[in-house]
Amino acid sequence: MSRRAISIVLILVLLPQFTGCTSMKSVNLTDVERLGSEGIYGVVTVTGERVDFDEPSNDIRNDTIYATVGQSPCAIALDEVQQLRLKRSEPVGAGIVAAVFVVLIAAAVASSVKGPMPGSGG
Repeated sequence: MSRRAISIVLILVLLPQFTGCTSMKSVNLTDVERLGSEGIYGVVTVTGERVDFDEPSNDIRNDTIYATVGQSPCAIALDEVQQLRLKRSEPVGAGIVAAVFVVLIAAAVASSVKGPMPGSGG
């Protein structure tokens, strides 16, 4: 496979990453569809205390979230949690970005179907 083809495949695979803006969001616990399917970066308790985890966790057992806070193990019962701190991606100008990628891909394809350059000996 040529380098150009590999580049095009990588662009297409990474397109969702390029077309969104990732930010930390506080999401109500009741609004999370599949608890444990996303990395939880922290919580906001029902008393309003914000607890940030050292690393994202999706370790939820017996209605308790297990993580590390300040390099110490931490267990927070789900009934004490009001919101989860999650990284969420939102599309930002996806149409514009997609159009730019289509143009780039078209240019790459067009340059690959051109004949050999004059004087290139081919």
